[in-house]
Amino acid sequence: MMHRKFNAKSQNSKNNILKHMKNLFSYIKENTSHSHKILETSYPFNTQMRSESFRVEHYESTLKTLLAFHQFCEPRVSALPSDLFPFMDTASPVKMINRDLQVLPGSSDAHPFITDVSDNNEEVKLACAYVWMGSSMGGSIIVKWLNRHQPDMPTHYYQHMAEQGQHWPGFLAAGTRFAEHHQLDANNIVDVANAMFSGLMRTGASYLTKP
Repeated sequence: MMHRKFNAKSQNSKNNILKHMKNLFSYIKENTSHSHKILETSYPFNTQMRSESFRVEHYESTLKTLLAFHQFCEPRVSALPSDLFPFMDTASPVKMINRDLQVLPGSSDAHPFITDVSDNNEEVKLACAYVWMGSSMGGSIIVKWLNRHQPDMPTHYYQHMAEQGQHWPGFLAAGTRFAEHHQLDANNIVDVANAMFSGLMRTGASYLTKP
């Protein structure tokens, strides 16, 4: 897979500003679903909630990959207006992941998030928030699976994300208002969201043991 230098600002097109705004997040979901599916089949996420492949080291790699993602997105997501997004707790995910990692036996440092995204404009902020909040939707399912099959595994992060997932409808409404107000380009948001999924895959793959 080729990873092009991403510059959301340079791709802004007036023709696309409001084209998909009415059903913005349906459009984003439709055009990022392929990346999402590939991510679920990529290491280390393809080892989760599977008794035959679950290992502590894989779980640790998952948490470290997510840690890198949250560390990259936190300054961008926290820059969203708090009056529109009061439910976005941007500090807790990193704290909860580090709390979980302290319990696990691994000692290696987390790798940085691997991405070509460098902008910090409004489209990047909303795209990061979309992937961030979207990842919370499976939190409760993962917690239930771990409690049943791997009760010794720490779950502070996934418990927190399960709580965040309850705000998904509010996020969709706030995100749509934010995009309309700033006349954001839906296609640019899609590009950044896909880049975030790619970054998760690339960062996760960096934990694979080299022969």
